[in-house]
Amino acid sequence: MNANRMARAFKIIREKRGSSCLVEASGNINLENLEEICKTGVDIISVGLITHSTPAIDFSMEFEENL
Repeated sequence: MNANRMARAFKIIREKRGSSCLVEASGNINLENLEEICKTGVDIISVGLITHSTPAIDFSMEFEENL
């Protein structure tokens, strides 16, 4: 959903429910479109980019027994 459509959806939700519920935006949100989404009026923005797009690291934990 683009920001214009999101803003219209937010407006409809507010007209129907008032402020009795929080409206969250989620999915395909990144630093390039974050400001535009903030301007839609949504209450909460979820960004999964920091968890599902981080580079993997290969590590292991090996323990030696003290004798």
